[in-house]
Amino acid sequence: LVVVTVILTADIFNPCPSLHFKWLRPAVMVCRVRAVRRFFDLLLAIIPQTLALCIPITFCLSYASAIATYFFRDLVPAYSTPAGALYALLTLGLTTDNFDELLPRTLPWRELPALSLTYFLFFAAFLVVVGLFLVDLMLGLVYDTFVEQAREQVASERQKELKGLTLAFCTLDPENKGYIDEATWARFLEHFSPQTTPVDALFYFQIASNYTGELDLISFLD
Repeated sequence: LVVVTVILTADIFNPCPSLHFKWLRPAVMVCRVRAVRRFFDLLLAIIPQTLALCIPITFCLSYASAIATYFFRDLVPAYSTPAGALYALLTLGLTTDNFDELLPRTLPWRELPALSLTYFLFFAAFLVVVGLFLVDLMLGLVYDTFVEQAREQVASERQKELKGLTLAFCTLDPENKGYIDEATWARFLEHFSPQTTPVDALFYFQIASNYTGELDLISFLD
């Protein structure tokens, strides 16, 4: 939204807008679509909480990569440098594609039993804490935020709809009688939905008014 605002402002005050920002106008129009704005609103709601959860994940990855480089560089070649260890553990936590590389079958259990056992416990603890707990927690947080934001958007759209229907009812009831009669309903449908036949208009009115002959605001909103 900030980028779109900057582009529109520059387009307004630019003496030759066609030379610079005219090619960006389709992108601006796309960003102004309601569905696109809802998507960006959802991202703005998800990103702060996701970043807050990324702090412990980053700490665990950095701490684990430092331990792996310091103690286990001779066991696993991927731990030879801190950057390599960080990349290897990050890949393990997200995809487990390098599982066989980081836990090879050729560990020196006989030559270095204590070191091999220590590395096995470190590897298992990392998988449980980062690969299972923190990553799943992030996915759950993103899903909960998405559901909550979707509910808020639906409630907001419903409020706008109710306001519009209330204004429409007040327009159809200028005398503030509190209800709409059949003739007013027929004229309303004649302008709002010309393809509706008089028989259908009468049928809709009877159902909406519960066969009372008077359509009040509550029934009109439903």
